[in-house]
Amino acid sequence: AAARLVTARLPAMVAVAGVFGALAGAAGALASTRFAEIPTGAAVVLMGLLIFGAAVLVARARGA
Repeated sequence: AAARLVTARLPAMVAVAGVFGALAGAAGALASTRFAEIPTGAAVVLMGLLIFGAAVLVARARGA
């Protein structure tokens, strides 16, 4: 859903979705290693939520 807010073309959307997923996974795993009390899965979901929130803000700024 976040990739759809950022781009309209399908090939670009697939690439952006992959990048967003990889970023959420890497950032969530890193946050989980830095803060031992945070489970990895929850950290990945939270990072995905942050990426989605940023995509919503970008879409609003662009007028979409």
